[in-house]
Amino acid sequence: MNERIVKNFLDILILIELRRGSLSDSELATGLLGKVGEVADPHLVESNLSFLTKEGFITNRSVENQKLYALTDQGKEKVKAVLDSKNKLLGLFLNLFI
Repeated sequence: MNERIVKNFLDILILIELRRGSLSDSELATGLLGKVGEVADPHLVESNLSFLTKEGFITNRSVENQKLYALTDQGKEKVKAVLDSKNKLLGLFLNLFI
């Protein structure tokens, strides 16, 4: 069940991780791997990065043969909205699963 939840929210987890600043895809995958385990498969992370870029939440630029990803203003707003509503989300999960 945890794996399914993480996969469904991986895009949000990536945005939250990018609050620290620009990160490469491998840094994101490694950071998420340490937090959520095997669910942060690099291919799944890549897929989410592509989606988030197309949606305008992140940008990427090439630096020394790797892509660095960063939040756009729209991405920062999304993260703020998610963090502002975390208590509501936590309450929803608790009501659903307990």
